[in-house]
Amino acid sequence: FGSSCLLAIASCPPAPTRVCIMLANLADEGAMEEDGGLEAFQLCSNIFAVRAGAALSFLGLARLSERGAESLLRHGFCIEDGFLPAPAAAALPSAARTSLELWQAAGGEASAESSVAEACGGAAGDDIPGLRWSVPVPRSARSDFVATIVEEDGAARAEPLRTLLEAFRELLNDLNTLAVLEGAVEMQLAWYPAGSEGYRRHTDAEPDDGSHRGQRRFSAVAYCNAGWRPGDGGELRLWPPHLGRSVDIEPVAGRMVLFLSGCIPHEVLANARERVALTMWVR
Repeated sequence: FGSSCLLAIASCPPAPTRVCIMLANLADEGAMEEDGGLEAFQLCSNIFAVRAGAALSFLGLARLSERGAESLLRHGFCIEDGFLPAPAAAALPSAARTSLELWQAAGGEASAESSVAEACGGAAGDDIPGLRWSVPVPRSARSDFVATIVEEDGAARAEPLRTLLEAFRELLNDLNTLAVLEGAVEMQLAWYPAGSEGYRRHTDAEPDDGSHRGQRRFSAVAYCNAGWRPGDGGELRLWPPHLGRSVDIEPVAGRMVLFLSGCIPHEVLANARERVALTMWVR
């Protein structure tokens, strides 16, 4: 990815083989119009080098399907199942859990004010070397633990992350084909323990037409836990501008959700079981 990258794990329930999207019946169905969501979407869409309805087959996209790319262009978000290789995705939760537990045992959580504390290394193969865990604040808004991955630390070169990050590298190439980007990347590993309250509604950036340097343009979240079932919770709830209501997306293993950072409000719903996810932000 170049310089440093952040990796976020959110403890996520495993996956059915098909995309199951539910339109939530919420009281705030008109929230996007009230928030100026359509205007924000139109502003953020100015970064696209390709327009909705254009022929996409000649672009040679590696990770994004043509259907997904069209949805991204037209609606500001898309869902891709099977984005992550299944064996590597299945191996990540255990490795991440071990790393987090080692960090907690070393007192990392108690010294969370220092923003980042490096996890202790376990025996070879027990955890992911070089993960840097922290407790994001405010805790009233979110209940995850996050691990920052700095490429120089070696975490990005260790399995299973090495294989998983390759999928994101290919996605980055696709996004550079579809949009005008600076190319800087952050990645984060986010872990939600069982019984977490999730992450309140927010956006990842301010609406921007590409003229402000350093802004996040795209958010890509991919899930890693197998065996997710309805009732496990942890859905990602999006408020796409065109729908006027929310969409709940099940965090099934291997699934990736991609959306424009500056105009798609979203939240993570409470989860009954551990939820693990990888997040990439592209500037």
